[in-house]
Amino acid sequence: MTGQVQYSHSRVSSYNKCPRQFEYRYVDEIQPVHGPDADHDGIVGNALHTGAEHGEKRMLEWYYQQFPIIDDHHVNESIKLLILLPKLQEFLQTLEGEFIHEYLIDQPGFKGFVDLIVRKDDGTVDLYDFKYSNNVHSYLESEQLHLYKYYLEQEGFKVDRLAFVFIPKYRTMGKFAKIRLKKKETLQEFRRRIV
Repeated sequence: MTGQVQYSHSRVSSYNKCPRQFEYRYVDEIQPVHGPDADHDGIVGNALHTGAEHGEKRMLEWYYQQFPIIDDHHVNESIKLLILLPKLQEFLQTLEGEFIHEYLIDQPGFKGFVDLIVRKDDGTVDLYDFKYSNNVHSYLESEQLHLYKYYLEQEGFKVDRLAFVFIPKYRTMGKFAKIRLKKKETLQEFRRRIV
């Protein structure tokens, strides 16, 4: 690797988690291959981003394109996506201002994508990062949004508020849990329960 290193929140987190993983991904530039898991955090999260910006049809198309084979688990996950997207869209409709999706911060020492910037009438902006996770506490300790704020202010933005938007992975009876097909349950019954 030559020249100045360009840091990002995910690169530093990767290094802190596993220096070998960091080396493979960012030094050797070996691209990870995800498994066939229908509920892969990154894929489902990106599908919801796509849905928020481009609608339901593009969300589902993008989601299904990520897998070489589609099975019942993928269809079940797409049902969850169809339920979660309107909730996310309803939240986004409460925000007032100009939306800037997937804003790239690309400075010599730092690179990152801000999921959503909302430019308000008073000239300030709010930053939102979407998390498809039930692990709220670990993100509340994260410096990710503060790094984005710092670098956006270097670019002339006046940052007002920072927020994570948590989209739960699974939800059953008010508690977070993994929804599974019961032994004597048909697939149609299970899908009704998902809804």
